[in-house]
Amino acid sequence: MLRISVKDKPNSLHLKLEGKLILPWTNELQSVWSQMMSSLDGKRLHIDLRETTFVDHHGMHLLRTIVQTTNPKIEANSPLTRQFAEQARIQAQA
Repeated sequence: MLRISVKDKPNSLHLKLEGKLILPWTNELQSVWSQMMSSLDGKRLHIDLRETTFVDHHGMHLLRTIVQTTNPKIEANSPLTRQFAEQARIQAQA
């Protein structure tokens, strides 16, 4: 299960992911992300991975795409979530 929360603030857009970023939830995040793209309009994206428990290769591919597109601020608070953030950033830069 994956819970996706979006908060639109005046200067930023916050995307919170809680649970497992795996199929079929990756498809749902892709849909949310497509809708969010039109709302960014110069705002800084923040991705909160602090409650993310697992990311499969489909989820990592999508995270990399988001990172490449927006260079978001990623919030991570454990070795596991920091690894997810690092993998998304390193792979996005390659």
